[in-house]
Amino acid sequence: MNKSFSVLVISLILFSVLLFGCTALDPNAEKKSLEQFSKLQKSYGVEDSFSPILGTMNDYITDLAVVASSAPAGTKKFIDAELFSASAFYYLNRALDESQLVDYQNLRCSAIEVKSTMELINMASTYQAKAVLAISTLTEGELKNLRLNQLGTVKGFDNQISQIKAFFDEKCFS
Repeated sequence: MNKSFSVLVISLILFSVLLFGCTALDPNAEKKSLEQFSKLQKSYGVEDSFSPILGTMNDYITDLAVVASSAPAGTKKFIDAELFSASAFYYLNRALDESQLVDYQNLRCSAIEVKSTMELINMASTYQAKAVLAISTLTEGELKNLRLNQLGTVKGFDNQISQIKAFFDEKCFS
């Protein structure tokens, strides 16, 4: 009985290690993850604000997703909030760029530029909502890892998103 109990406990421990990975056992995992996050922000120059350069933001988001995928629970929450915020900013700016290609004098809702703008603005809206939710659930300590007033900034994206959506909804769907 005692032997089978020991085998069961050892099996559960091994299963836990396989399931949760080594980061769950690494006492420095959160510190390492935070260092990776800070280093990434510095290398892309986005410590204080996001970059208006779409290529830079695309690369930052890609690298940030890699950091988020291996982050332990303690740092994953605010890294996800940053990832959603950066994605909302990126898709909003892509939509604004794409909307400049629209021929507003001869607006055709079936035009590729209009469809692309609407698709991008919907992506921005989705990520903006995720970012607001993610940031709203962070503790004061976790918020310190993000930009000052990042929640207000991300909420501000909604105004531009809503204006673009309303314009095309009125012209194309009314």
